[in-house]
Amino acid sequence: DEERGRLPSPYPHPEGEGKKGKGDGHSLMRLLRGASAPLAMTKAKGLVISLSGLIGLTGLLFWRYYLVQEKPSLYMEVASWDLPMEAPSGIAADEAAEVFWLTDWKSGAIIKVLASNPVKVLERHASSLTFFHPNSIVLDPGGRYIFTLDSVTHKIYRHQWDKPEVIDEEAPAPSPSSLFMAVYDPPGAPAWRLAALDTLAKSVYLYDPRTLKAKPAIALTLPKGMTPLAFAGGQGAFWILDSKTKAIWKFEQNEKGEWPAVRAGEVALADGSEALTSATAFAIRQDGSVYLVLETAPPKLVLVEKRSKK
Repeated sequence: DEERGRLPSPYPHPEGEGKKGKGDGHSLMRLLRGASAPLAMTKAKGLVISLSGLIGLTGLLFWRYYLVQEKPSLYMEVASWDLPMEAPSGIAADEAAEVFWLTDWKSGAIIKVLASNPVKVLERHASSLTFFHPNSIVLDPGGRYIFTLDSVTHKIYRHQWDKPEVIDEEAPAPSPSSLFMAVYDPPGAPAWRLAALDTLAKSVYLYDPRTLKAKPAIALTLPKGMTPLAFAGGQGAFWILDSKTKAIWKFEQNEKGEWPAVRAGEVALADGSEALTSATAFAIRQDGSVYLVLETAPPKLVLVEKRSKK
């Protein structure tokens, strides 16, 4: 009768107390009072020590995080302009001349605009190719050439700087899924390289811009979970705008030859994350500011600046 209606105790009877090997529903109380008080005290002390250790470890991790990790950052929108084209697909910044070079995927035009007022078109160059739908544009740091990546022929074209209509060299892209290009110009390097990103294989290839037809070398492969919306070069590193994390990621080669992924910060646009998914290109400037090209209606160029989260 005493056992009726009670759940079996998870704690066994202390030896010599009642029925051996079975619980009677009061075993826990007997551990805390009665014949097994020394055992109860030992368990209690162990529990206190374990909790104290856990609290101490949590505190250590807390301080370690805030002392070692950088503060979370946001790239916040500070200005935007409507772009004078239908489908902007690429952007390259000429900071010395204070201009941007843009490509229009629909018309195939290469367009030069004023950096301080991108609505102001300085030059517009129609393509000499019958079918030309560029996904990306890159400027030679030496000011000799302009490079574009065409989504129709899957080729990289080298244009003359003063006459972008003239193409003097071409080479196949690494694959049909290679959509983006960037400048790779690390400090101390003997020469800059033209980088192409295969968005399917997530590999970055390096070309010698002087000999485009030479086989490119793979520099790095992006993490599997990353889905790039846009690709850029600058400050001796590669930059990825990732659609999954809504963040800008930096890849810079270290002394060991590794390319660790560093989360530079999330992007916060005035129109929300939905507008960010329409990004087709972006440019990293030396002062750390970022210009995003959005294929919205109408198309926009958005300036975002890095701010620490409060």
